[in-house]
Amino acid sequence: MEGGLFEKVYFQYYNSARKLAQTNSEWAAWNSWASGSVTLDAGLSLIPEFPALQDNLKTGKLILNLLIQPMITLYFRGLESKYSRTNEEKQEARKIAFVNVQTFLGLNDPDAIQIHLKLDKELMWASETESLQFKYFYVFHARYLECALQDKIVEWDALTFPLESQEKFVYACNRSRYCCLSPEGHLMAMSALVLAVNQMWSDFESVIEGKE
Repeated sequence: MEGGLFEKVYFQYYNSARKLAQTNSEWAAWNSWASGSVTLDAGLSLIPEFPALQDNLKTGKLILNLLIQPMITLYFRGLESKYSRTNEEKQEARKIAFVNVQTFLGLNDPDAIQIHLKLDKELMWASETESLQFKYFYVFHARYLECALQDKIVEWDALTFPLESQEKFVYACNRSRYCCLSPEGHLMAMSALVLAVNQMWSDFESVIEGKE
């Protein structure tokens, strides 16, 4: 995302989250999700299949909303490794988080929340199984294109997550609008996510410890 557009969208998120945070732990989480997304955006901007965005505020909000999704998923995965929760509790916590992010950005898009819950399942499955068949970024990339173009590419209701195969996902896409992420792009995206998650946890700990 271009610097000027990202600053506008990020500061709307930041200012709104700062005002609404009622506890230090809330602020630590909400702030760290955004800081992780900044790192992820920087990494994805180096990948040709992730196109530069037009200077459009709504598009910028949709993209930041999406970039925060994997941060939320891996944030909760970290918490859930320490505390026992039912599957229903896990899903509800994520849904609340996705709704909160939309509130900070001034969005109201129930369909996006459902898509993010699907992306969450895919990323959680890959993280928990440490599967070599890591299909998350193929799905994330298609959703990124949907947000960038503000156009539907994937028949989301036709898919079950975690995905059975990449081929089934490709068949559910509009071929005229979807360009598959290259193997090189996929590796770069995975590396960007690792850096983003490290940044997220670093910033989270800084707030919790009162260093920020």
